Amino acid sequence: MIIPHPARATIAVICVAASLNGARAQTPDWNDDRRLCGELADKTSGLVVVYPPYSDVDSAAMPLSDGRRYLRVGKAPLPWLAEARFIFIPGPNVTMRPGNEAVWNVRTETVETPAAEAPAFPRFQVRYVTLWRPGIRTNCAKDAPLEQFGDNNRHVTLYEFAQHHTIDPADNLSRSPKIYKYLHMPLDPDCRQSTDDEKVSGPDRWDAYGFEKIPNDSRLVRTIFRDPNSARARDSIGVGDELRAAYTMEFTIVTGQDRTVPACFGFTVPVPVQRNFFGFVDTHGEWHPYRTKIRLRRMPGGGVQSLEVRWKPR
Repeated sequence: MIIPHPARATIAVICVAASLNGARAQTPDWNDDRRLCGELADKTSGLVVVYPPYSDVDSAAMPLSDGRRYLRVGKAPLPWLAEARFIFIPGPNVTMRPGNEAVWNVRTETVETPAAEAPAFPRFQVRYVTLWRPGIRTNCAKDAPLEQFGDNNRHVTLYEFAQHHTIDPADNLSRSPKIYKYLHMPLDPDCRQSTDDEKVSGPDRWDAYGFEKIPNDSRLVRTIFRDPNSARARDSIGVGDELRAAYTMEFTIVTGQDRTVPACFGFTVPVPVQRNFFGFVDTHGEWHPYRTKIRLRRMPGGGVQSLEVRWKPR
């Protein structure tokens, strides 16, 4: 009979807890976003970061009725917490009438703290994309809710994501059943087209759903670009000290209530993830972001809005 070493047993318990805590911290709640939107829309507009009530954030953070606090994104760097959440309020003139529905695509691309500013911390280069789309009933899914990612399976490798959203459909690369099933969704007005259709995204699917910078990985570059030696391919490779450490891609759904409401929605604050024996686990205990670039796009055919968040050094 083998008796486990006490220290090893303790380490195993800590690893399980870290995996579960990381998953819980990053699991969105669509209904909670709606509650936040209802209160925030009366106070502010634009992009805000909402912090949990127990957090020790900037003294300028404004209170909400449930004890949470928020800061508006502007030129000043903001505190970063893995448990925080982005909320976007387009403004008082952008509203939703009862029964109407809008879908937004949200992409974030986060650079970690440059090595020169944080020489004592380990550095991470992105390997996974964190995905989300709420599992709710929509105008195109009235009989049953859309299927939704579980707590700890909303991550795919960057290579799998790139195969699904290749720049050239002529490459005929394999589409991911997981991405098709849990990320993409049918759209109004006739529900015949999906966010996954080229008629919605356009033939250049990487331009629609991909990321501006990718790791210098030859297999990944060949997957995305038909000519990996092209200027566009070279310009898309992340170089220098600014390593990309977190990517997120989400679809969020805004529905009209029993009264006209602001077209407000929430999305994920980026956290880098790694995979271990127990599944995916976030690494925010050893990591700090430097800058997050955000792209918001109304689907289908809406305009694109680009935003940037600077994070305070720890």
